Amino acid sequence: MEKLLPLWVKWVLRLWGEAALLVLVDETKLSDHLGVMMLGLAYQGRCIPLLWRCYVANSKADYPVEGQVGIIMDLLNQLKAALPSDAKILVQADRGIGNSNHLMRQIQQGGMTFMFRVKQRSVFRSRHNAKQAYPLSTLVKPGETWSGRGWLFKPSKMLRVQVHLAWKMGQPEPWCLVTNAPNLSAQTYALRMWQEEGFRDLKSFGWRWDTSHVWQPEHAHRLLLVLALAYAWVISQEVVLRQSPTVVQRLVERGTHPRFSVFRRALRYIRQALELRLPLLFDLRFIPSYPYV
Repeated sequence: MEKLLPLWVKWVLRLWGEAALLVLVDETKLSDHLGVMMLGLAYQGRCIPLLWRCYVANSKADYPVEGQVGIIMDLLNQLKAALPSDAKILVQADRGIGNSNHLMRQIQQGGMTFMFRVKQRSVFRSRHNAKQAYPLSTLVKPGETWSGRGWLFKPSKMLRVQVHLAWKMGQPEPWCLVTNAPNLSAQTYALRMWQEEGFRDLKSFGWRWDTSHVWQPEHAHRLLLVLALAYAWVISQEVVLRQSPTVVQRLVERGTHPRFSVFRRALRYIRQALELRLPLLFDLRFIPSYPYV
C-alpha cells in the first residue's frame, strides 16, 4: 500500500490536469469499529478518495498517538509530494476538524489555503480594535451576513484570518467560516458537502462499504483502494454520457434535465451501455469544474 497509494494519487492528478484542487478533509466511521480520516478531491458534486488513514475507533485510548492534526498533515504532505511545487491546494473541513488554530497554522505554513467552519463561540478581534474580543455568533443576526478581517482565537493562539458569517433564516445558528484567502467567498464552503455525498455513495447509496464487516485497519486500508478505484471509474463514465447522442442522455436521465448525481447517472449509463452495446471508457477521465472558486 505504501507503493500503491502514491501511484493512485499521481494517476488521478495527472488526469486532472492543471485545474484547481479543492481537497475535502473529513472523518467517517463504520459503527464503533473503524475510523477513517480521508482526503478527497471535490468533483461534480461528489468526492474522489485520494488518501486515507484507517484506525480503531472504539475509544479515545485507541486513537493514533499523533492525533487528528498529525494524521491530516501527514496525508496533506503525501498529497503535496505528488504535486508540482507551485500547485495550489484549497483545503476545506467542518468544525469538528477545522476549529483548530494548530491545523490552520500548519496548512498555511505548508503553502496551502484553507476554508474551515469553526464554532460560533470562537472569539474574534477586528484589525481596527484588537483589544476587544467578540464571540462570532454576536456579530450577525438571523437573515444577515457579515465579513471582516482580524484575529481569531484567544491571545495565546491568535491567527489572522478572513471571517465570513452567514445566518440563514430558519437555521438555529450561523455558518462561521474562516480562511487565509481574502478572495474566497462564503459560498465556496458549500462545496464541502460533496464529501458527505461521496461517503453516502461509498456506503448505503452505492458500494455498501458499511456492510463489509472489514474492521481491521490494515484490511480496510486495502479495501478502500478498491472502492476508490471503482468509484472513480464509474464516475468517469459520465464523461462518455455527456458526449453521447441526446437520445441516449434522455434515456439515462428519464427526461430533458439532469435529475441524478454524477454517480447515479454514470451507473445508469453503464447499465444502458451493457444492454445496448454503447461505448464504455476503460480508463479514468475527469472534467473539473468548481462553482464559486
